[in-house]
Amino acid sequence: MEAPSEDRKPRYSVLHLIDIFDARYDRDQQRIIALQLERGYNVTVVTSTYNDEWSRSPRSSFREWERDLSGVDIHHYPAVKLPFFETVVYLPGPRALCNYSIIHAYGPWAYSSYLACILKRFMSTPIVMRADFSELGYQRAKRSLYWRALLHTQFRYADAITTFTQAEKHYLTDLGIAERKIWVIPVGVDLAKFGNAVNSPRPENEPVIGYIGRFAPLKGVHRLVAPLSQILREYENVKVIFAGPQYDRAYFKRIVKEMSQFTNFTYIGTPHDSITFFNQCDIILIPGMRDTGAITAKEAMAAGKVVVAFDAYPFNSYITNEVSGLLINAENDIYESCKRLIENSDFRERIQKAALSQASDFGDRKMVEKIEEMYDYILTLKQRRER
Repeated sequence: MEAPSEDRKPRYSVLHLIDIFDARYDRDQQRIIALQLERGYNVTVVTSTYNDEWSRSPRSSFREWERDLSGVDIHHYPAVKLPFFETVVYLPGPRALCNYSIIHAYGPWAYSSYLACILKRFMSTPIVMRADFSELGYQRAKRSLYWRALLHTQFRYADAITTFTQAEKHYLTDLGIAERKIWVIPVGVDLAKFGNAVNSPRPENEPVIGYIGRFAPLKGVHRLVAPLSQILREYENVKVIFAGPQYDRAYFKRIVKEMSQFTNFTYIGTPHDSITFFNQCDIILIPGMRDTGAITAKEAMAAGKVVVAFDAYPFNSYITNEVSGLLINAENDIYESCKRLIENSDFRERIQKAALSQASDFGDRKMVEKIEEMYDYILTLKQRRER
C-alpha cells in the first residue's frame, strides 16, 4: 500500500500509540491504519519492540510483518514488560512529539493511553482512546476504587472514546464516564479480502475444524480439548488446526501437548495473515464466553465459514442460530455441534452461504468513515474553543 503523494495535502496526520503492534494479523488497529493511509492520511505508529506473544522481536521481523504497510511511518522503541498491568513500557522517542491532527491511543489501563495523557498536558492535540472494555474489565473497575480511579484518569483527558458495542458503552457510563464522549464504532473487516477464502477448493468429505486466536485462559481454548479429542477419535477424515500467538506459554504447551496425540491435529503458529488460516478451514470454533468486538466471528463469516460460538453478546447480535452460525450454551455442545456439521454437509453449506450473506453488514469502510466523522467532530470542537 502506497502513502499519499507529497504534492497532495493530507486531510489528517494521525499518531497511533500502541503498546504492541504486530502486523501479522490484518485486523483491528492494523486495518484502521491501512485504511487511513489509503484515504490520504499521514499515519505514524509509535510502539514497542514486543510482539503478540509478549516476546521481543528483531526489527527485521517487524519489517517483514509490516511490508503491506510500507507507507506508514512505524517506530518500534525499546520496552520492558509489566506483567501485573499486562502492558509494556517503551521510550516514545522524538516521533511522539511532532505536531499531529489526532492522537489515537489503545486500551484501558494501557501504557500508551497514559502516554497520550502526558502528551495532552504539553500539546493541544485532541486524543481518541479506544476502550476495548470487556465485562471482566468492567467488574474489575466496579469492585476496585483503585482501578476505577486509574480508568477515570485516562478517560478524563480523552476528547473521544470508542467502543465496539453498546454493551461496552453501558459499562463505561455505569462507571461514570461521560456519555457524550463515547462513540460506538463496530469493528469492520475487509470483505473482499476475506471473500478470497470462500472459493478455496475443499474436499467435501474432509472437513477441517479450526481455532485462531491467543492462547490464554480468557479465550477458553481449554474448552476445546475434550470435545475435539472425541471428534478426532471418531472421525478419521476430520482435521483440526489451531493457530495464534502463544500468549500464555504454559497454557499453550498444556493444550498442544494434549491435542498432539492425534495425527490429524496441527498447530501452524501465528500466520502472516488470517486468510492463510481460513483457506484451510470449514468450521471455526470460538470457545471464549466473552468478547468485545467478536472480530474472529466476523472475519470467519466474511470468509464463508461456519462459526460455532457461545450464545452471548456480542456473538448473538451477529449470528442467527442455525441460520448463519451455531450458538451454544455449554461446553458439551461443542462436540454435538461439530458432529452435526461433519455428518450433514448440506446443513454446513447452507450455513456457510448465510454467513457470507450476513457478513455484508460488517464492511470496514463503514468503520473508517465513522472514525473520520468522529475526528471531524472533535476537531471542530477544538476550533470553537480556540476562537
